[in-house]
Order: sequence, then C-alpha cells, then structure tokens
Amino acid sequence: MKLINFAHAGAEKWGIVDGDAIIDGASLAGGKYSSVGDVVMAQATDEVRAAAAGAAATIPLADIEYRIPLTPNGKTFCVGRNYATYHKVIEDGHLPEWPSVFTKLD
Repeated sequence: MKLINFAHAGAEKWGIVDGDAIIDGASLAGGKYSSVGDVVMAQATDEVRAAAAGAAATIPLADIEYRIPLTPNGKTFCVGRNYATYHKVIEDGHLPEWPSVFTKLD
C-alpha cells in the first residue's frame, strides 16, 4: 500500500496510490483522517487498507501536485531498510547485521 499526500482541484488531500490513480482518503475510514500523518500516528494502516478494499481509484496521478509524505511533527524515528545495495558497496560486499536507525528532530 502506497500512501500519498497531494493537492487536487485546489484542495489538500491524501489517499492510496492504485496503479496510475489514487483512491481518495477522505472516503476511507469514515473520513477520520485528514493526512497520511494522521493515519500513521493513529497506527491505522490496517484499518485504511481494509476500507480501501474494492474502492475505486478516481484521481489520476497526472492531475495532482505531490506533497511531502509526512509533515514535521517534532520527532521522527526512522529505520533504513531500503539501502541494502548501498551497504553492500560500503561494507565491502556485506550487509550489516542490523538496519540503520536514525532520528529526525525539529
């Protein structure tokens, strides 16, 4: 599931990318969440995924303006699992035993 914050038709929105279009998040989970950050902070990804099952992606990606995925909230904890190739090169062909962990503080 790919969550996205975006602008469309003059409004700030969030949703789920489905192919080359987006399922509007306002229609999911009773409209409880106003951004990807709200979904993440509420640990509601499973709820949103279930609500999106069978929903139509009606907003073409070509018609949106991308927004940052998570707005700053003062503290973010990150796990860098997606840098395996980088570590293979830097670590002389070996992956580290543990993924890199770092914070982003405002």
